[in-house]
Amino acid sequence: MSRLRLSMIIWFMFITYAIIVAYLWLGQQMLRVPIAAVEVNSDMEHITKQEIIDVVQEYIAPGFFALNIVALQQSLTKLPWVAAADLKKVWPDKLVISLTEKQAVARWGDDGFITTQGEVFYPVTSGVHALPVLRGNKTEASKMLVNYLLINELLSSIGLKINELEIMPDCGWRAMLDNEVILFLGKDALPERTKRFVLAYRGLSQTKVAKIGYIDTRYTNGVSVGWKN
Repeated sequence: MSRLRLSMIIWFMFITYAIIVAYLWLGQQMLRVPIAAVEVNSDMEHITKQEIIDVVQEYIAPGFFALNIVALQQSLTKLPWVAAADLKKVWPDKLVISLTEKQAVARWGDDGFITTQGEVFYPVTSGVHALPVLRGNKTEASKMLVNYLLINELLSSIGLKINELEIMPDCGWRAMLDNEVILFLGKDALPERTKRFVLAYRGLSQTKVAKIGYIDTRYTNGVSVGWKN
């Protein structure tokens, strides 16, 4: 082998090695590109920015390329009020977060909420108070939600709505209405009994309505009225 050819081979190997080293070094530098901006483009009523920051800070240290999007997304969806989280990395150094909040239909007991999908959840704190209250076994949450919506729809025809709905072990469904009248509906045939109540209520004067303590529909036909005091 000639000296010139050997020199060319050595030079080629050196260049190749230099390229590989430079490529690896560049790759390491790119992996270390920090995330300089986190953008949350959601209108949030119950989720605070601090809650999001606390979660995000646990994941952004590895940088733009090494950020584990899936793990961060899963952690964000564990926040009590988060229904869904969508994350996107925007070159060169931005993380964009879009969150969907859970929609609470009612309170569940004293410290929980129930969503439009019948999911019961318990946030640590919440400023939501002006919602009706459902009380019952958590395993029956979806059933309670369906009946709550059904009864409320029937009551709307006489300008009333439910403030509190409860399943009582001894007498079935019990509702406290927004005019403070208690409505006993029993254990079954709730739509029919609610319609019977609506029909009876329409026949009462405002003077008599103001004196009602409860109305009991747990009869084959008709209702009974319990007066205040």
